[in-house]
Amino acid sequence: MTSKIIPLEIVAVTLWQIWLAHNSLVFHRKQLDLINIVDSALDMHCNYAKWNRSNLERGAISLNLQPRWRPPNPDSLKINIDASHLLGTTKGAIAFVCRDSKGRLTEGLTRLVRASSAFQAEILACLYALRHFADRPHLKLILEFDCSSLVSYQKDSSLSLGC
Repeated sequence: MTSKIIPLEIVAVTLWQIWLAHNSLVFHRKQLDLINIVDSALDMHCNYAKWNRSNLERGAISLNLQPRWRPPNPDSLKINIDASHLLGTTKGAIAFVCRDSKGRLTEGLTRLVRASSAFQAEILACLYALRHFADRPHLKLILEFDCSSLVSYQKDSSLSLGC
């Protein structure tokens, strides 16, 4: 029996398309179409591969961009947190993933929440992540999120997000 290894890029764009379809279902009540999800993912991958190949053939200049995600120290876990909110409603969604120093996914969570703003959804995402690990105080956790208001609030106050 022969097994094929699926390229990581295809897995990534498929997961992205599933997330987009999930959001369409939650926020717009649009039914999921599995064939469309897979087709969109493959189209996205083909377009990306084609665009990159044509740039390489033209001798494009490399920007040497630093990777956005940096692994934590070997004694730590990094939790990436995000949330979304549907404007004018109390509908929100939160998610977090936890990875070790080798970038391996160790845990994660997604959940629908009631929130009156994107800021509140981001705070709920942080709280859910911290609660998830509350029974393991020996772990060294690094929280990473993209909500600039929450980052500013944390820096400007005496609030400590560590466990």
